[in-house]
Amino acid sequence: MPTRTRIPVARFIRFSTSDATIAVGDLVSISSVNDNVIRCDASNLSSMPAIGIAKSVGSSSVVVQRDYIYTLPSSSSLSIVSGDTLYASTAGSLTNTLPSSGVVQRIGSAKSSTKLILDISGILNSFQREQYELTSSSSSFTLQHQIKLNSEVVSLNGVTLHSSGDFIDYQIANNVLTINFIPDIGDVLLISYVSE
Repeated sequence: MPTRTRIPVARFIRFSTSDATIAVGDLVSISSVNDNVIRCDASNLSSMPAIGIAKSVGSSSVVVQRDYIYTLPSSSSLSIVSGDTLYASTAGSLTNTLPSSGVVQRIGSAKSSTKLILDISGILNSFQREQYELTSSSSSFTLQHQIKLNSEVVSLNGVTLHSSGDFIDYQIANNVLTINFIPDIGDVLLISYVSE
């Protein structure tokens, strides 16, 4: 009896655009002003999330690939190896380094040094940064966003604090950061973390 084999097919969608900066290989998103596509920029929430990669670019339209295997254009300077996770970066580009600021959106993974497996997710989370100049000797701080535990970097007056090891400087429970010592008035506490 013959068997059926399903062959995956990539999805391509043609969008209008007035963004002359879009090039083949750029990540694109939908403009908040109209239904045109614009070049993504993970440092600017208004140009996120990415919906796909520009496969071809015309004077007023862009064909966007949404899934399956994408071959990088020969002009690409992206240096990747098989298995790398890829994220949206600035100016329509991709990066294989987890961004340390801006919006975090996973785009897919590297199949090889020139091929990507597109699996575009929604915005995973974003990096938050809270700074407090201490006006009292309080050692507990309620974070403004729901924290993804173990994603934080905490510093006091520029010195990194630790939540594990021989000397535990702080702990986080129920979205409250508690410093295990009494800070001085005027100290500056900086908390950077990924929000859920």
